[in-house]
Amino acid sequence: MEILLQIIYTVLVLGALIFIHEFGHFITAKLSGVKVNEFALGMGPTLLKFQGKETKYAIRLFPIGGFVAMEGEDEESEDERSFSKKSVWKRMIIVVAGAAMNLILGFVITTALVILSTISASTTVLGFEENAVSNTAGLQSGDRIVEINGKEINSYGDIKKAFSLVESDTLDIKVIRKGAETYLEDVKFPSVDKNGKTRPQIDFKISSGLPSTTVGGFIEGALSKDTGLSIGDKIVKINGRKISIYTDIATAFSVAYNENTLDIEVERDGKIVLLEDVTFPVFEAAEGLTSPDLDFKVRADEKTVFNIIKHSVFRTRSFVTLMYDTIIDMVTGKLSVKYVSGPVGTSSVIYEAAQSGFETLLSLVALISINLAVVNLLPLPALDGGRFVFLLIELIFRKKVPQEVEGTINFIGLAALMILMVVIVFKDIFFPIV
Repeated sequence: MEILLQIIYTVLVLGALIFIHEFGHFITAKLSGVKVNEFALGMGPTLLKFQGKETKYAIRLFPIGGFVAMEGEDEESEDERSFSKKSVWKRMIIVVAGAAMNLILGFVITTALVILSTISASTTVLGFEENAVSNTAGLQSGDRIVEINGKEINSYGDIKKAFSLVESDTLDIKVIRKGAETYLEDVKFPSVDKNGKTRPQIDFKISSGLPSTTVGGFIEGALSKDTGLSIGDKIVKINGRKISIYTDIATAFSVAYNENTLDIEVERDGKIVLLEDVTFPVFEAAEGLTSPDLDFKVRADEKTVFNIIKHSVFRTRSFVTLMYDTIIDMVTGKLSVKYVSGPVGTSSVIYEAAQSGFETLLSLVALISINLAVVNLLPLPALDGGRFVFLLIELIFRKKVPQEVEGTINFIGLAALMILMVVIVFKDIFFPIV
């Protein structure tokens, strides 16, 4: 049953992503006046098909790809609606449209996840519970709590801890109100008696937030705290990599293979400070491969429209750079190609994500979609990026690359790609990543 579910999840996810990709080619071809002979999902023998007005629509046996067969794309054609008869600009748009659709889909899913995110609660008062008393004693909606009874507040957890340590129904609270610090003395809260002690109860609501890049606290026994990192540090670079959002931090950690120290630039008291060899605990990401593990917590950013857009854009960018960095690390030998996964390995990851929850699955779908865009745009024969290079040559030299030359190069590239796919599938089955 588990294997059947794994197959179903994989076919649905990869099928949807392949459809989006090929639809990008298809719709731009149609809008450009190109005749499309076939729109196919999958490769190999045809399972289902039906003939439209001029285009055959088909589903093929192996769900590992798809194609849009355009008139005059790989052969000579005198048809005025053939791909080869269109301007180089139109052909460029058609070629990159598939990857663009995957990138757009990844961005849309990422934006939805950011909007739905409850990763971190902020310390800003959103509103008050019914019969609240703190709102009549000085606290206001929009106040960002930064201190309670002299204790610094960086997260909602800090607020709850501060309340648990008080044996009174009043607290002194420092807030940021309209950009300025405001001290509120003896703010009253409802209370309950526990074991003969008075404990204040939180009677306000906290707005949800997004994880920032500012250190808000440390886990117990944190190594980074002992080697330079401090609460309030805003992380701006890790090992030279620019940090814009929390996802950039996670990405920087994930590509620091077999390292337990990182060079981190932070903004501290308005100045940029370089912290060399900050130490972190490590975990085994795969057999023979470790990555440093975060041992600090971050403060929350307010979930404003601007921050949602910012997080969505930079999270998408982070996925793109992660893919390119991984490819570069494999080419340079920093990361072994044994960690590459094909359809079988991807199938296992999709199933595990589905078991973890809908948001986890969506996040993986966004990542795979963006990765498909990146891989397809690599300047390699048989890929969209390779075709784009030929069009770029034509644009620069005002002369088409002979079709037989392009066809031969693409055929060799496709054959190499198929051999590589077989090797990766073999590796996934007999030598899976553990």
